[in-house]
Amino acid sequence: MPKNINISKPHPLITAVADAIVHEKMLQHGDRVLVGVSGGADSVTLLHILLHLSAGMALGIGVAHLNHALRGKESDCDAAFVESFARQLGVPCFSTLQDVGLQRQKQGGSLEEAGRRARYRFYAQTAKTEGFAKIALGHHADDTAELVLMNMLRGAGPGGIAGIPPTRDPGIIRPLIHARRHEIMAYIKDNNLAYVEDVSNRDMRFFRNRVRHELIPALRETYNPKVTDALVRMASISRTEEEWLDQITGHMMAAAVLAKQEGGLTLSTAYLSRLHLAAARRVVRNALKTIKNDVNGITLQHIDAVIDLVCMGPEHGELHLTGQLRVRRRGPRLLITKEKYPLRSLPRNREPTEHGPFHYEIPRPAAREASIIISETGQKLTFSILQREDLSAKAMGGQTVAFFDMDQLGFPLALRNYRTGDRFTPFGMQGSQKVKKFFINAKIARDQRKTCPILLSRERIIWVVGHRMDDCFKIGPATRNILKVQLLLA
Repeated sequence: MPKNINISKPHPLITAVADAIVHEKMLQHGDRVLVGVSGGADSVTLLHILLHLSAGMALGIGVAHLNHALRGKESDCDAAFVESFARQLGVPCFSTLQDVGLQRQKQGGSLEEAGRRARYRFYAQTAKTEGFAKIALGHHADDTAELVLMNMLRGAGPGGIAGIPPTRDPGIIRPLIHARRHEIMAYIKDNNLAYVEDVSNRDMRFFRNRVRHELIPALRETYNPKVTDALVRMASISRTEEEWLDQITGHMMAAAVLAKQEGGLTLSTAYLSRLHLAAARRVVRNALKTIKNDVNGITLQHIDAVIDLVCMGPEHGELHLTGQLRVRRRGPRLLITKEKYPLRSLPRNREPTEHGPFHYEIPRPAAREASIIISETGQKLTFSILQREDLSAKAMGGQTVAFFDMDQLGFPLALRNYRTGDRFTPFGMQGSQKVKKFFINAKIARDQRKTCPILLSRERIIWVVGHRMDDCFKIGPATRNILKVQLLLA
């Protein structure tokens, strides 16, 4: 029997969690459960409740804590708190330290996503090594509402507004998923439980925090006092419809697959091109998910880029997507693989193609988004119009995405390949530099220089596409209208 757990007076939240476990078929009698505990109120409550239920269900409970090494001594104190709490309760604790910031630099993506990847990987490894059948996490109904609203604002489809599922393979369960945050805080108070609070949860630079502390309270006060319940209900409806649609389109996925190999799939381009766009998107998304094991970072732009490659792209075009996914068209076949190394480091072993001079004109986008495929190289650029308030505080340009002050640009823009004598002012620098010298300093191979797209406004280079934008068209304090240009094909 775990220490310091009084089961004589069941709290209403314990009953609600027990009902959720039964209704969602989360646990069986005798299961060993690894509980992910950050030290925050949600995970502390989850652990405490599962220990209440452990006697009646003969559960074996363990604690897992990952120190992300992002907040120095605060992170170390959180780890010490969790280890101490586990000792007080008499349960084993598996804790480790990982430099998530360094992992993010190597793997790319946001810091939040890097932390999530590290946690789930650590939980899975610990569960396998220590013999736990289930991994319990502390997500709750307010988390679902926030995620749904965030994804709605990003323009997500049905899958994006399906929220957080109560269960997920392999063995992930969320016993608090129907609980509200105020119920969790009431449980903490009623049981006099200590917990730690991550100060970054109040940092308004983060999108989720602005949604949690500003947008949802405003919606609750002005439009719907039960907005959280409404968002959770919408998520539940979307999730069940997604499951139904996946069943309906399952045979389409099977028909599209020509071959399966280790770490890869081969799809029929002829079959994909005959599908309705909605069905084709679902098949491509499921194919990418099969290879990547999740769809984190996969956007509608990525999925549509694959479909464009199938329907309009060159016979030997190639896509490099997030998560080291490589998509290659080889005539009637579409090969999807996950590479072991960053795709920019891979040798270019393509079949011979024509890489003659090219020149395209890009008019001012009439809608919120437009795109163009460079048929000579198989690359695709998307053009999105943003308002200043649409731009996340952490959004920055990079090798594959650039943000420009749209009011400083002259349309139509020009897109052509590199020419001898081209000059520009690399972002963050003063004075112009020959593009050739930039290529040499950046160690860009000669064969890649010839096909590198150059984006121009009024005959002035604004972006050496895929490498560096020009400093003169960057976003400034007075910028109101923004043009986002993203490279999806490489």
